Amino acid sequence: MIARFLPGIVVENLLKVLGDWKGIRTGDYKNSDIFSSTDRKVIFVNSGRSALYLALKGIGVRTGDEIIIPALTCPAVVDAIISSGATPVVLPVETGSFGLDPLTLGEAINSRTKAIIPTDIYGTRCRISDIAEINDGRAVIIEDSAQVSPVELISWNHRHSDAYIISLNFDKPITVGGGGILILNRPGLFSLPPIDRSIWQDVDDLFGAGLQRLLMDRAVYDGFLPMTAGREMVSDGFISREKVFNLLRSYIENNGYGDEQRDELSKLADRYSEQRSGSRLANLIRRGLWGLIRPVFPPKPEALGRVSEMGNLKRGLFNMSIKYFENDRKLRQRLAERYYMGLKDVEGIWVQRWQGDVLLRFSVSLSDRKKARVLAKRLASVDVEAGPFNYPAPIHRIPTYRNYIRVVGKMNETERLIEGLINLPLHSQVCEDEVDRIVAVVRGVATERG
Repeated sequence: MIARFLPGIVVENLLKVLGDWKGIRTGDYKNSDIFSSTDRKVIFVNSGRSALYLALKGIGVRTGDEIIIPALTCPAVVDAIISSGATPVVLPVETGSFGLDPLTLGEAINSRTKAIIPTDIYGTRCRISDIAEINDGRAVIIEDSAQVSPVELISWNHRHSDAYIISLNFDKPITVGGGGILILNRPGLFSLPPIDRSIWQDVDDLFGAGLQRLLMDRAVYDGFLPMTAGREMVSDGFISREKVFNLLRSYIENNGYGDEQRDELSKLADRYSEQRSGSRLANLIRRGLWGLIRPVFPPKPEALGRVSEMGNLKRGLFNMSIKYFENDRKLRQRLAERYYMGLKDVEGIWVQRWQGDVLLRFSVSLSDRKKARVLAKRLASVDVEAGPFNYPAPIHRIPTYRNYIRVVGKMNETERLIEGLINLPLHSQVCEDEVDRIVAVVRGVATERG
């Protein structure tokens, strides 16, 4: 099966870094030189959510302040805002970029507005110049670029955003098994609180990222696995670090899987799924019952935990990854263009505007949300995993946050867009012919009558 995402990791690089864990020294790790030629300040921390929280505290956010966000955003963004003491103010998204609608900013900004956090959703950049023009310097702009490849940010004109947030989680363009980067375009605006300097090596995260990469290879993958399944398997003793290291090494030495490795990984995934079979969330996803996911969210916003500096091994893997992902960048652009050209004129769907962006995944929304569920099942029947995996509902419709947020603007069209959303796979194990096959299925479902 073609998985919904493939962890952004190069196995050869991971093995080099894990060699340090085994006592084989590969070198000192510093910030990547992709940032060295800029006047930006770069901070590597334990998660993207921590990076956002750090930025909010750096501008002095406190109780009573308001932070503007789009309705289509990651719950971790809302958790960070609530942890800072501020109130999230939720605005509609537009059907072009699927990002924050700048035209709604005017009625939302007031004397309590401390920051605006527009999201570069799925890698498509928000309308940042329009947002900045309407904002007119009244609030700090912290661009949520969690789903953007760090390679892209180097070429961006950062005149409009005061800071960027990057995520290095399992399903991102570059992963180190969890981590985040805060890039301050205007360091003078931020007075950052202290960061925990007791650096963690996060070894299980790295092994988990490598195992997830092997498990989600199309030669092995057979259906839904949580994006952190690899880390959980290592941490919970499903498989030893030594065994993961040997599987990774075998994968490289043999340029793929042997029957023995394939069988071992399939059994591991089955055992994990059996022990987690009571998970209501996993069962709903497997059955395509997206509309029932909202009540599964936790009853209260997730506590942030501590903000700590990223460990040396993770930083080393990030530095090694940058060069490789220039090639990945070109592949994603080529596949995204093929999706876009095949779907842009189809009636009954919204297609996310594509203007050469390097996308994490390609997204469409069916105006008939019942057809969205049909489409996910139809694609699964031809071994393609697709669906609204990250954000199955507008953030204001998730009960967890209902008592913590303020909603501004009319949400009818936004709710239709988000609840009809389908993410199509876009990674190195998807070829152009398969994009054409996926496009044909989407077109067929969208134009069906009855």
